[in-house]
Amino acid sequence: MFQAISQLEVPQGDELGERLKNFVLSELDRRFGEVERIKTYAVATMLNPRFKKLHFSKPTALANAMSTIQGAINEMLCTEDNAAAEQLNQHAVRAAETASDDIWSLHVEAAASRSVHHAEDVAGGIAVELRQYVNRPVLDRNSNPFEAWVTLKTEYPHLYTLSLKYLPTINLYFCAGRKTFLCHQVDFE
Repeated sequence: MFQAISQLEVPQGDELGERLKNFVLSELDRRFGEVERIKTYAVATMLNPRFKKLHFSKPTALANAMSTIQGAINEMLCTEDNAAAEQLNQHAVRAAETASDDIWSLHVEAAASRSVHHAEDVAGGIAVELRQYVNRPVLDRNSNPFEAWVTLKTEYPHLYTLSLKYLPTINLYFCAGRKTFLCHQVDFE
């Protein structure tokens, strides 16, 4: 919006029109100039398949949003790793207690001895899931981001979880600004 108003041509000599244009631009900058630096809005913008990194004007704001998302994915992966390792250890203990000559106990022991980690899911410091999502084309601006995430959740399960956390925030922000609540019924199951 800032760019569109900046490009408006005011007829030469229209002092009132020029003052109005400058006032609107200064108020937009005052109220929204640093909105990219607000973590919640930046992450919500990245997780909105209609926008992603398209409208970030400050590279540091984009990097901070990507870093926040990457940190959240790393936490989820770590939690999953710990749960999987615990489950494998429990299976190994049960297998050792029941029958050491059972053919499947050898399999359980071999699986438990290998460390469970998602290091292969991170390339260049960015989760493959995040990299693939960012590289996909943006959706049409009229599409519903919540419905889009329902279809994307199998491809990007961690980002889907984050989108459920962050997208409602930005949706409520814009709805509150308009004093209308147009909610879409979407089945997230």
